[in-house]
Amino acid sequence: MRKSMFYSMLGMAALFLVNGCQKPAEEAPDPVINLEVTEGRYEVPAAGGEVKIAYSVENPVEGVSLKVSAAPNDWATGFKADGTNIVFNVAPKLDLDAERTVDVTASYTGAKDVTFTLVQVPDDASKRPSLKVDPSTYEASAEGGPGSVKYTLTNPVEDAELSVALADAEDSWVSNLAINETDGTVTFDVAENEAIRERSAVVNITYSVLSNPVSFTIVQSGKEIESQVNPNWTVKYSGKQELELVDGSTVTYDVVTVTVSAGTDTYLTGLCAVSDFDKLEGGIDEYIESMIDMYSEEAATSGWDKMLSSETGDSYFGPLSASVQYYAIAFGVDNTGKSTGLYAVSEAFTPDAIQIEGGYENWLGDWKYTGQNGISYTLTVEQNPADPTKGYLITGWQPGLFQQPVPIRGEYDSEYGYLNFIADNAIADCTVTDAATKEEVDCSLALFGIGDDGKVYSMNDGDEIAAALLNGSTASVAGYTYTDMQQNEFTMVKMMLVAVPKNDPTVYYPLEDDADIANFPGTMTKIQSSGSATAMSVARDIKALDSKIKASVSGTTTAMRMNSANMARIAR
Repeated sequence: MRKSMFYSMLGMAALFLVNGCQKPAEEAPDPVINLEVTEGRYEVPAAGGEVKIAYSVENPVEGVSLKVSAAPNDWATGFKADGTNIVFNVAPKLDLDAERTVDVTASYTGAKDVTFTLVQVPDDASKRPSLKVDPSTYEASAEGGPGSVKYTLTNPVEDAELSVALADAEDSWVSNLAINETDGTVTFDVAENEAIRERSAVVNITYSVLSNPVSFTIVQSGKEIESQVNPNWTVKYSGKQELELVDGSTVTYDVVTVTVSAGTDTYLTGLCAVSDFDKLEGGIDEYIESMIDMYSEEAATSGWDKMLSSETGDSYFGPLSASVQYYAIAFGVDNTGKSTGLYAVSEAFTPDAIQIEGGYENWLGDWKYTGQNGISYTLTVEQNPADPTKGYLITGWQPGLFQQPVPIRGEYDSEYGYLNFIADNAIADCTVTDAATKEEVDCSLALFGIGDDGKVYSMNDGDEIAAALLNGSTASVAGYTYTDMQQNEFTMVKMMLVAVPKNDPTVYYPLEDDADIANFPGTMTKIQSSGSATAMSVARDIKALDSKIKASVSGTTTAMRMNSANMARIAR
């Protein structure tokens, strides 16, 4: 027993001796990426195409492959490694601007990343592809038909594509656009032009490697109609006339009468200022075409048949300015909205002036204003001592906001007899409490307009917000229509007193919820006459008014951002 144990111990000792004499294993060297890139920069040709960059890996690891990535760009794409080359695609550089670059990184597990800059330099202009078209303008007859223009493509790029399309898809009278690469032409069909006015359409030819298309214009002449005077029509100005509206009020119009002595030719009626008519290059034909265009929107709803007349009748316009000379014109139109070429023109005439009894004084006194939304105010209209021949001071709009009545401005229109409500950016000084900061803010009281688009508009001093048209002891009130800088139309439906901070005129404080303000259209009804004895009763320093906002409205005074005041009123 003791002998066996001794042998075992000897065996273990021998094992320890053997293991203790072994040499430690050597660590494998790290992989190293080698690229055929000089000084961290690799240039590719302006023509683009597939590019290969040779590489090798020292001390490769079994099962590991090279990974390649590039910074975000739109011209060097599709990077991959095939074992011996980095392969990728480069788009052509067709401009002559500065070189473009992108950083590319090669990665391999266990190796240090290698980053280099890929550079594409511009080529000289003689090697760039170019596309030209001739002629740049194609003239088509009114009858229409097939057409073509030639194009020239130099230095084409492999796999690049040509395409053709209308610049405006609504020019559908040009159809079947196609490119014939065999003979270098663009072909198309042009529909017949049944209108008098010429029309044009722009066609774009696009080459996929060029940033901008080349264009040509198809110009088609209008249908030739020999316009001639219809001897059976006589057109004359018949003066001003009052018409009663559905609500019982009356409106003054200028009347044009067309007398038909024979025939069944249908017509529409229009007006044109003599000075404008003399500027028409196309004369009567151009005028007729423009008027048919104007009537087309209404015809799309009601139909041409309901708009045309073939009998003697009156047409109503205006009221027109008594300071402008006009022609009244009857022009033939068929039931499809096309000109028949027939017309008749009146003698040049100057409209009658509106006869206003009492004039400026008609508006002085007390009135009850009721908006279409049912909200009413009692307004007092008095003479403005600063402008006693046409200016008014009007109190009572949005009553209850202030400790004293604050007058807004009105102005008399002597030509039409209107009372205009005028925008004002400095009615009085006032103080409001900002709902957010709880601080008092020194402001100027102003009168702004609210459009039917729901926006509150800051306006220039003197801009007209609304007009009242007198009819006896009542008056109809309507807001003016404006266009903004983007040519969008909007009509004033309310006017609202606001406070504008003196230190920040880009914001305003609404002093009342606009839902609680009377709107337009509305009606003014005379309560009592007011003579000259009371005309000066508001002759006071408006700036000195104690216009402190009552505490009951201070909680609503949150600053709002203004809408642009850059707008133009549409002429009456």
